[in-house]
Amino acid sequence: MLLYCVFLMPLLLEEAVDIIAPYFECLQNATIAARLYALRYGSRMFTCLANRFRNTGSVLRPLHCRQGTRRTEGNVINVLAYVEFDPQLSVRVISRDLGIPQTTVFGTLEEHRSPDLTCLDFYLWGRLKNLVFCTRSTTRENMIQRITDAIRSISRAEVEKAVLSTRERLELCVQNDGRQFEHLGRH
Repeated sequence: MLLYCVFLMPLLLEEAVDIIAPYFECLQNATIAARLYALRYGSRMFTCLANRFRNTGSVLRPLHCRQGTRRTEGNVINVLAYVEFDPQLSVRVISRDLGIPQTTVFGTLEEHRSPDLTCLDFYLWGRLKNLVFCTRSTTRENMIQRITDAIRSISRAEVEKAVLSTRERLELCVQNDGRQFEHLGRH
């Protein structure tokens, strides 16, 4: 649970203990405790302090107010297992099911993807950019025409060679258990 705690005035430890006491007097019923708290202390924040105590076991302000879940080995394994089970699951679904932040799921998935293994990523877009941007564009129509000409100039043999190279790269990746493989052969 993310905590964003803002107090207008800093609390001393004794004040924090006095403020949290109604929560226990009311048998940890937050609604009743909030009413009792309002009668006793008026404008001071009860809810944030109660949440902080419930989540951290302390009424003291943490070193930083935003608390998140780090990428642990267990989280990484669970996220990758989910994707292995169903590659179509969204980051939101995985996050909800595992109870970890979406940023943790997304960071784990980003770290474990290989963007240079598809023809489009490692070959086609770079080739098109080289052809299209070899000279400066003058107008929108000129840019559209240059893109069209660049696409038409790429031969079938060139595309087949790129696809074959991709297959070779995938095989090298599998042979090396997904680790770095660029040094193993020509691609």
